[in-house]
Amino acid sequence: MFLGEDVTWIELPADEAGAAAGSFGPASPGNPAEFLSALEDANADVVEVGTETLRGVSTTHYLVTFDMEKLLEQATPEQRAELEAQGPLPVDQLPMDVWIGDDGLIYKYVMTLDGTAVETDPGQGFESMVMTFEIYDYGATIDIEAPPADEVTSSDALGGLFDF
Repeated sequence: MFLGEDVTWIELPADEAGAAAGSFGPASPGNPAEFLSALEDANADVVEVGTETLRGVSTTHYLVTFDMEKLLEQATPEQRAELEAQGPLPVDQLPMDVWIGDDGLIYKYVMTLDGTAVETDPGQGFESMVMTFEIYDYGATIDIEAPPADEVTSSDALGGLFDF
């Protein structure tokens, strides 16, 4: 449940999707090089969890914990003003699990947001949100099949909580 709705898929206009994804972390997940650079620049705590094979690819699993105040300090004045206009930061720390292949590419990352720390209108909150991004078949031609319409929630229906 998210904001009182059963949400499996969220529909975002293509021109807003990158910005929305970037609002949950240090960089857009659509650009692995940018994302990895942002992890290095974020002064996050990084712990190597171990190695795992994901879909036949050898990866190293890391737990990365971002200090949100430090990230805010690194933001440009424009980014800081935009974030501050949205109200207080919802969390002090943002944990993220990241799987990086031996080839240096990201194959998966998972962020969990504690919704009890996010200020919302009464009855509109959520306990937690887990966002899983899996990236694979780098360079392959892909055929995308949209999910069934009854499983898709419009970003407009979410009330702009995360500035979608």
